[in-house]
Amino acid sequence: QDSRTHSLHRRFLVARFQVLPWSGLCRQMAGVFFDFDELDSIEEEALAAKPAESHANSGGDNDAHRASVVSTADGPAASEGEFGRGSDVYSTADSDECLSEVWPDDLPNDLEALVPAETSTGGSDVGGIGRGGEDDFDVPRLWEVIFSRVVVRASPQLDAPVVSIRSRLELIFEDLGRSDTNWVKLVDGFGFVLKDGRLKDPKLGMLLKPFALPDQVVVPQQFKQRVFCALRDAWARIREERPLLNPGDIRKLRKIGEDALRANGKGGGFDVARCEGLLSTEVQALLEAWAPKGGGRGAGRGSRGGQAAGLGRGPGAAQSGYVSTQAPTGLLGGGPAAAGQPAAAFGGGSGFGGGGWGAGGGGAAPWRHDAPALGAAPFSDVSAATPAFARRLLESMARLSLPSAQDAAAMLSQVVHICSGLPSLTRLEVPEGATLHVIGDIHGQYWDLFHILDTFGEPSPTNMYLFNGDLVDRGQFSVEVALAVFVWKLALPDCVHVNRGNHEAEWMNMLFGFQAEAKLKYSEAIFRLFSEAFRSLPLATVVNGSVFVVHGGLSELPGLRLDHIEAVERIREPRDGDQLMIELLWSDPMDYYGFQPSPRGGGVLFGPDVSRRFCDDNDLLCIIRSHEMKPDGFEWTHGGVCLTLFSAANYCGICANLGAVCSINPRAGMRRLERCDLSIQTFEASAAPPGLSNNAGGFIFFA
Repeated sequence: QDSRTHSLHRRFLVARFQVLPWSGLCRQMAGVFFDFDELDSIEEEALAAKPAESHANSGGDNDAHRASVVSTADGPAASEGEFGRGSDVYSTADSDECLSEVWPDDLPNDLEALVPAETSTGGSDVGGIGRGGEDDFDVPRLWEVIFSRVVVRASPQLDAPVVSIRSRLELIFEDLGRSDTNWVKLVDGFGFVLKDGRLKDPKLGMLLKPFALPDQVVVPQQFKQRVFCALRDAWARIREERPLLNPGDIRKLRKIGEDALRANGKGGGFDVARCEGLLSTEVQALLEAWAPKGGGRGAGRGSRGGQAAGLGRGPGAAQSGYVSTQAPTGLLGGGPAAAGQPAAAFGGGSGFGGGGWGAGGGGAAPWRHDAPALGAAPFSDVSAATPAFARRLLESMARLSLPSAQDAAAMLSQVVHICSGLPSLTRLEVPEGATLHVIGDIHGQYWDLFHILDTFGEPSPTNMYLFNGDLVDRGQFSVEVALAVFVWKLALPDCVHVNRGNHEAEWMNMLFGFQAEAKLKYSEAIFRLFSEAFRSLPLATVVNGSVFVVHGGLSELPGLRLDHIEAVERIREPRDGDQLMIELLWSDPMDYYGFQPSPRGGGVLFGPDVSRRFCDDNDLLCIIRSHEMKPDGFEWTHGGVCLTLFSAANYCGICANLGAVCSINPRAGMRRLERCDLSIQTFEASAAPPGLSNNAGGFIFFA
């Protein structure tokens, strides 16, 4: 399909499944659900039947939101702004908060296909930039990407293959050797970018705008060629190192260029040689900052304000933001990672999707099944699943040492036994002096879970956890995430609680990778046990009678009460359940009042009046839900009544979002919660072991 539409007929005319590792689309030919979820970061109202004229964004680039702890006592602190859609003016929307040109049908099956083998950076006879770019016809123009993501196509046709992606604020250098009013041909000959997205779909606007020089900077005509080449070469050097740039990289490179131009565009003249030198020096410094300290490049960013969580590359590197060979201190500390084991044991740098093993690859898998055992073989004793055992198991899985199939089966069977006896709505009391940490989507990003437990402490009667669904799918370590959460549930069943998400569903797991991962690491039988455990999970939790925690959102059933949710017969697959069950797992908030059909195909979009009425009818303070990636890891909407919480940082390795955790601390002598009892802490992505990725790509196959 060539456009993302809300019309029902497209839902029922899909002829085959197609699953893309980070596009966020799942198609079911029976017409049940789409999964337009977190990755596209598209505001749902833009796809609803009523067109949106403006959009309030959450200030994704606001550094104040990136502080370690964000108080929520006074409600949402996000700044608001507006931008037009489908107009003739150039959009200035915040990144990840506007429509994206990238749609699932655009993308190749393999993210590696988006990384060019070579990028030419020299020998161009093109040059020059102008203040708006449109006035300088003797030199090629520079363009700036103004949508979240745009695609680079092999030829100037909408159905041409996608060869790369460019993100908001990236500069595009145009080769005017080919004249086309609708397309920009890249100077390196690498592809074409559409200028006006309305040629593809009316909901899109301008995708590019002419690059404008910084204020009060004028480049003399005779120097424009050299300045253009210097900027072009700077971007090319960065793209050689990181072909797919995240927003942070783009902002750094833009600042380097603007600083060099300003430093040489003031005073009585323009020193072009100094400008070129500054650009080259600063880009080299940036590349060196990314380089390893006594080893290979770190596998990912460390958590803000602390050591990188996970295994790593060079001794002492954690103090400078790189990954250390030591596990972090605290809960998960205590000794070198994978003692005495070379990095090659972790996959030799190819990652799980490299084809060296599994799915016909023929090589040895990078994991083992020699984790601490539940009792003496051949028996598994689930009573041995103590906090000390849980701690050892998590440390072992961080070294790619999994429990035996027998122990995994025993743990999953016990989870089914415990959780199937719970009501569909858990009523949880956090005692005075205790803390409950609410965790959003993790999606198989084990080292983010690792970091959360290390930062907030292991579960205990005074340090409780509530995982709000979507433990699995997309990330390469979904088995480890699910087993880690479940072993703590077994060790401390009254201190660790788990809500079901829309990805705790068998058919979603078949499409988004968890089934493939479970079969490769264990077997089809173990996957079926995981599915049974997922079906047993409660649908929602009420904390101290005040805060309603659910994965998706609310239902359009009239007069929805907590008792209705508690009465749902949930131990089934969602598509076999009733309307209420589906909407609790799949719904999303929107800015409009009332309800609208969801572009996901399952659940509904619900407005601020719906959230307020539900809270008033059930005497609740607010709703905490997950289900959507947010740039800052969280977002308050509906006048501070609805909190979205997402805990998979740098989601799928490309979104550059923060992760967030909401901690609930009841005040002394007060059972009922108030806003001041809720606080949110954010964190950056944590690193995976050498040669592996914390994110998606390894276990998603294509029909």
